[in-house]
Amino acid sequence: MSKIHSYIFVLLLSFMSLPLLSQNIDKGQLDDFVYQREWRIGVKIHTNGYGISMAKTKILNRWKKNSMELELMEIKHPKQTRQLGKVNGTSTSLNPSSYFYGKQNNLYSLSYSYGRHRILAEKGRKNGVEIGIHYSLGFSLGIIKPYMLNIRLQDNTFADVAYTANDEENNEDIFLEETRIFGASGFLVGWNKLAVTPGVIAKFGLVFDWAGLSETIKAFELGAMVNAYPRRVPIMILEKNNIVYTNLYLKLIFGRRFID
Repeated sequence: MSKIHSYIFVLLLSFMSLPLLSQNIDKGQLDDFVYQREWRIGVKIHTNGYGISMAKTKILNRWKKNSMELELMEIKHPKQTRQLGKVNGTSTSLNPSSYFYGKQNNLYSLSYSYGRHRILAEKGRKNGVEIGIHYSLGFSLGIIKPYMLNIRLQDNTFADVAYTANDEENNEDIFLEETRIFGASGFLVGWNKLAVTPGVIAKFGLVFDWAGLSETIKAFELGAMVNAYPRRVPIMILEKNNIVYTNLYLKLIFGRRFID
């Protein structure tokens, strides 16, 4: 288990072990909740990547909300490790860059999910923290982008190369030869060679909203998510690739409530 995985897991257990902070509920709050909808944006880190999201929420009553969320994130292989290029026979003025050895593809997940948000404990009238749970299920489009390496060729020039292993062309001996790898190609290289695969996503999290104003949302969410695909997505060459990716996550959320 990675360090970030461990930290998020400990935080999640700690907050789950707290009482529901019923003392923060102002019993004198009005029963009528005037807001009908919310817009939220989020920035997420998880145990194998990062992501951004945007959500639209319909407020059903003081305790329940329905949400629709669009999210884009990267999913890294848990065993990929970064190292420095080891090019031999080149000018000393060239400084090799870092790359992930044995990686053949980047995996990005573009997902649309529908979920329910339930309030467990309200804020006090003037201060406090609102605690809720959020769970959702949706569809995911796995975007597979070739991981390109800048490799020294036989004529001592450099080229951006993608991994190929079909019968007509197999460059595994070049792609895995460390002494020929200068480093990873630029982020913009390889987007013209995308492939996609359908999938599903499920999430469950605890949400803590500390915003001082009722129309403002300032929150963080601790949770777990599962991304699943019908086939193994080829991220690494020498490691076993997965069908199901399970991650813990921490998301920072900002938003606003509106009256229709």
